[in-house]
Amino acid sequence: MAISRPSSRDRHGQTTPHVASSPALDDLNTILMQGSMPASFQRSRAIFASDDSSWRPRSFYAHRRQIQRALPVAAAAFCTLLLLILFRLGLFSSDQPPPLIVDPTPPHDDGSSRSTFYLWETASSFKPVTLDPKGKSAKDLCATFPRHILDTIQPVLKLGHADLGKPALDAQMKSVSACLDNVLVFSDLDDELPSGHFAHDVLSDLPASYRDHVDFGNYTYMRQLRESGALDVDKEATAKIRGWNLDKYKFLPMIERAWSARPNHPWYVFYETDTYIFWDNMFRLLDNFDPDAPLYMGSPSPGREVADTKHQVWFANGGPGFVLSREAVRRLLKRKVGADGDFLDAPASHRWRDLLEHDCCGDSVLGWALYKAGVTLSGLWPLFNPHSLHGVP
Repeated sequence: MAISRPSSRDRHGQTTPHVASSPALDDLNTILMQGSMPASFQRSRAIFASDDSSWRPRSFYAHRRQIQRALPVAAAAFCTLLLLILFRLGLFSSDQPPPLIVDPTPPHDDGSSRSTFYLWETASSFKPVTLDPKGKSAKDLCATFPRHILDTIQPVLKLGHADLGKPALDAQMKSVSACLDNVLVFSDLDDELPSGHFAHDVLSDLPASYRDHVDFGNYTYMRQLRESGALDVDKEATAKIRGWNLDKYKFLPMIERAWSARPNHPWYVFYETDTYIFWDNMFRLLDNFDPDAPLYMGSPSPGREVADTKHQVWFANGGPGFVLSREAVRRLLKRKVGADGDFLDAPASHRWRDLLEHDCCGDSVLGWALYKAGVTLSGLWPLFNPHSLHGVP
């Protein structure tokens, strides 16, 4: 036990108590006063004395302190993540609406599970839907026709001068086309029809270079007969006209003329004198499609093959009629524009002159031109078909 020494006075007369002294306290004073540790005070064993204990480097204790400091941060992050998971499960529980799908799958991309036929439920726009035609005039029957739909559909009838006076044209204007106030009629010669409609010559829109075609000579000859007054009067001279050979030249210019006269209609329906259209079915069909998609509908026929491939391009047979959406027409008629606003390429009806010279059919050339414009055929058979009503297979 340490014994206290008596107090002593310093030079100022103050009493200074003596602290209990021992060898250990003397060593401590040496450390405090000199900043060094005497050999007698240094450790000679490990901190945790045991038979297998060994010295641990300072880095071990530094790393342990870092881990101890990081533990609260890791625990806080884990708790935050757990709370977020619980919050989400609680927010979208079974009694809550599902989250909004920002970018849904396009309606037309139904995958392999899509039905091979359309499952639409449609309603007629005719009021009444059925009407006994017995004893009714065309005016009476047309009273049920939904004329407001014609704001979205542009009918285009294609014929030739040779069709005038034929039963097919007369029947067409008294049935399919009877209620169409906005129908456009295009032909190979300007003519006034018995129905009061006017047929516009669309071949006059073609450049003079077309007159070099052998088939196009029929057009030049027919106009000469008209100017001389011999057309339809001189039966022998008129019979020499091969009007069918001119038909292929009408397809592209009639589409250009229809767009020029009635632009931006959602749908353009093209048909001929011997085409019968069930307008109720047509209206219901088109009501289920987007006119701003590049759509080309009709009865499929095999056309040209793509060079160096076995891919065959299909086109719509012109006889049963075909339909173009406004986006399809835009793509077909689109022209490149220069920096000064001038067109750098020819109109669509001028671009395919060489192909028309060697191809038999204008509907085939049209299908190829549409294909080149990025529009492929939707072959909706038998909605569009080349058979008579009682001959559909």
